[in-house]
Amino acid sequence: MLKTKAKVLIGILFFIAVLCLFNTNTVNAVNTVIGDWNILVPNEIEDNLIDEISSSQLNGHIVVSANPFVLWNLSKNTTKLNAIISNDNKVYLSIYIEVEENITEIKNKTDSTKFTLEQIEGKNYIKYDMPILEKKGSNYLPNYYWTKYDLEFKDSVNNITEKDITIHFGLIEAIGYGSRLEIVDENDNYVGEDTGKTMASWLGGSQTQIFTSYDYSDAYYRLALSQNVGDSIYIDKIGTLKYTGQKVMTFGDASVPYYIYKMKITDTSIFNKQQNIIFLLEIVDKDTKQGTYNEIEFNILGDTRQTYTVNDESRNIGISLNATTDIGVSLKADTINETDNTYIEMKNVVADNKDYIWIGAYDIKLVGGDYEGDLVITFDLGQENNGKRVYIWHKLSNGNMESFNEVVENGKVTIKVTELSPFLLAYEGQTIEETTNNEINNEATAQGEKDNTPKTGTSTNMIFIIILAMLTGGITIKILKHKKG
Repeated sequence: MLKTKAKVLIGILFFIAVLCLFNTNTVNAVNTVIGDWNILVPNEIEDNLIDEISSSQLNGHIVVSANPFVLWNLSKNTTKLNAIISNDNKVYLSIYIEVEENITEIKNKTDSTKFTLEQIEGKNYIKYDMPILEKKGSNYLPNYYWTKYDLEFKDSVNNITEKDITIHFGLIEAIGYGSRLEIVDENDNYVGEDTGKTMASWLGGSQTQIFTSYDYSDAYYRLALSQNVGDSIYIDKIGTLKYTGQKVMTFGDASVPYYIYKMKITDTSIFNKQQNIIFLLEIVDKDTKQGTYNEIEFNILGDTRQTYTVNDESRNIGISLNATTDIGVSLKADTINETDNTYIEMKNVVADNKDYIWIGAYDIKLVGGDYEGDLVITFDLGQENNGKRVYIWHKLSNGNMESFNEVVENGKVTIKVTELSPFLLAYEGQTIEETTNNEINNEATAQGEKDNTPKTGTSTNMIFIIILAMLTGGITIKILKHKKG
C-alpha cells in the first residue's frame, strides 16, 4: 500500500515538475500572430534578445528583430558562447512557426530539404534554427540575413499545398545604432560611391566603392556614429580617429544628429590594388555604456575609365577619348565637310577676324552604351606641329559654343568636356588687320630695297655731272676771254 502511494506521489511530483518546466518555457517566449502564421520564439539563449516579430506580407515574410545591445553582450560572453556554440562556429536561435494540425511533412522545393515538425502544447510547429552569431576571426558578430523558402506542405491524406516564407533576422530600427566610414577630400566632400545607402551597419555593413585611380594624398577618413564614444575611436587597419563635432543627417522625414570622427590618410597603401576590406568597429556609448559591433566594408576598384581611339587617315589625325563608360562601347568620329551646315554655322560663330588655318571638324560620339563624368579628348596632330597653337570650338547640345586653345606638345593637344557633339579645329593665324599692315609694310620694304640702290647711284652721278658741267663751263668762259684778249 505504501509502495503504491509512493508511486502515485512520485508520479504527481513528476507531472508538476514537467508542468512547471513547460510553463517556464512558455513564459520565457515571444508568441506573435502574423497573418496566417503563429510564431513562437523561446528565449533559450538570452532574455530580452528578441525585440519584436513583424511581417511586411501576410504571405509569410517574417522579421525577427534582435536587441543590438543584448546581442552585443551575448557576443562578448565567451562562457555562454562556448556552452552553446555549434560545430560550424555559429550560434543558433530556434523559432517555431505554427502550421495546421494535419500537416505531416514540409520540405523546401528548391533542394528538397525537410523541416523539423514539433508538437508544443498540442500544436504543430515547423522548427527553424536561425544563425544569429557567426565567428569571424576572434570575434562573434551578428549574422544578419534573410532567406526565402518555397515550401511544399503534405497532409495526412497526402494532399499537397504550397506556400512561400521569408525569414529575416536583423534590426527593424537600425538608425539608432548606425555607423558609416567615408573618405572625404580636404574640403570634406565625399569621395567614392555609397552602395549601402544607409548609416546602419546591421545588414552586412555600410559599403563604399572607391577607386585606385583617385589621389588620396589630401584625403581623410570620416566616421559618422550614432553614439558618442568620447574623444576618439580606434579602427583596426586604420588607426585612431579624433572627434571633430556633430552633423545632422536626414533619413526620410527624420533628422538625426551624428558624431563625426576624422583622421587624415597617411598610409594610402590599401588603395594601391583592387581588394575588399572589412573594418570591425566595437562601439561603446560613453554615457550609457551600451555597445554594439558594426562592420564597414570598402570595395576598392580599379580604374573604370577606358581610352578609345579613332584615326582620320585623310588628315593624318588621331582622336582619343578617355571616359568612364559602359562595357562594349566604341568611339566614332564622323568628319564634317566644309559644305555642311554645321561646319558653316560654327565658322560663322567664330568670326573674330583671325586668318585661321582650318584643320577640320568632327562629330565625336560613343556608340553602344553610355558614359558618365568628365570626358578627356586628345587630338594627335603630329610632332611636326609642336609649338603651334590650336583653337578648338565645341558646339554644345544647348546650342552654345565653348572654346579652347592649347599649344601642341609631343604632337598632341588635350581638352576636357562634359558632353560629346561637333568639334571644329584650327591652327592659330593672324588677324585681318595684322595681315593687311604686314602686307603694306612688306610691300613698302620690298619697294625700298629695289629703289634705294638706283636712287643713290643716280644722285651721285648727278652731282658729278653738275661739278663736271661747272668745270667745263668755267674752262669754256676762260678760253673765250683769252681769245678776245
